[in-house]
Amino acid sequence: MVSLSIILATFGLYIGIAIYNTAKQTSDFYVASRGVPPIFNGMAIGADWMSAASFIGMAGTIMLLGYDGLAYIMAGQADICC
Repeated sequence: MVSLSIILATFGLYIGIAIYNTAKQTSDFYVASRGVPPIFNGMAIGADWMSAASFIGMAGTIMLLGYDGLAYIMAGQADICC
């Protein structure tokens, strides 16, 4: 019974935060009140895309090559990192 009340209180807290933070204008959706230059925003989008692409690529490499695919992943990450 106590665990159910804790779960319901947590959900109530999340719903309260969501209602309190609703967007009232279209400009509320922009990051940092449009204070981020477009070039930095583009770099962030590119980094996010490359991260997702590399993650999917790693999964595909392991699927196709099995355990031997880890050598390709480790070599690729070391090349990016250093």
